[in-house]
Amino acid sequence: MLIIILLILQSIPIRSTIKIEKKNNSQKFNEVCQTLKSSQANRSDILLIGSTMKRFIIITKNFDVYDLENNNLNLKIDQIFLLGSKPIALNLKYPKLFRDANFQQLKRSILNAFVFIGDRREFLCFTGRTESVTITEQSYTSLCYDLNNDVIEKRRLFAGEQFEIPISTDLQNVLYEIRRENQSLALIEYQIRMKNRQTRQGPIRSISSHKLMCLTMDQRIVLTQSSNCEHPITHSIYQGFVVRNRFYLFGDNGVMIFSQRSIKNSEPTALIEKTFDSFFNCPHHSLHNLAKLIEDGCGL
Repeated sequence: MLIIILLILQSIPIRSTIKIEKKNNSQKFNEVCQTLKSSQANRSDILLIGSTMKRFIIITKNFDVYDLENNNLNLKIDQIFLLGSKPIALNLKYPKLFRDANFQQLKRSILNAFVFIGDRREFLCFTGRTESVTITEQSYTSLCYDLNNDVIEKRRLFAGEQFEIPISTDLQNVLYEIRRENQSLALIEYQIRMKNRQTRQGPIRSISSHKLMCLTMDQRIVLTQSSNCEHPITHSIYQGFVVRNRFYLFGDNGVMIFSQRSIKNSEPTALIEKTFDSFFNCPHHSLHNLAKLIEDGCGL
């Protein structure tokens, strides 16, 4: 009988520890998500956000990775659902990338990152400053991780301007860029070819003119080649992506959403603005899931 009692007593701390660990993990996952919802998420927490052909990827500056189904982005209400999604540390999600010596050197000075879809391959690309002293074309480099083949490649994708913000897109061989020009923001479309692993990336070919981002009197957005922009968009853009013909740009005022067609036809189009809090849908403890949380050992 004494042996049985001792065994029962020994089992209680173990179960309690498991419950505490589950609760701590759940709390940590929710804290990561909550940082995306904060008003400063665009500036301080999101390193990369964009879509591959089948997945939607978010990487924070703490190197936590959300690998989501594409349908986690609801276009009807313009919201990303992170319910049931757990971030994974980059060293566990992409161990070869994380262990790479070039990435270890670059990750301390990453300026921007983006998703790029090539003809047959998909990449996570990170651009940072090299050890060059002067700000020249040689002072910036991009490291691209081939998701399909688990291969890491060095690429030179930008001229090296710190204020160039790459915008991931779900189109093949296309990359957008935000650039500040004369106190206004310009949107540029590039075509990039990554032919094979042995061939270095050639010059970037612009396939559309620089277009200024302007507002009309009725608060629609228009992208125009004309220098006559009475109401230019001047606030900073830090990150963004294009998916299913819609731009999502993260800036000082939250998330700007508008049709991709605006870059082709230069006609005013509707502009939707959302806060980060309303754009990212995080897990929360509610009466609806309280019983499940307690069952899993995550309840209070």
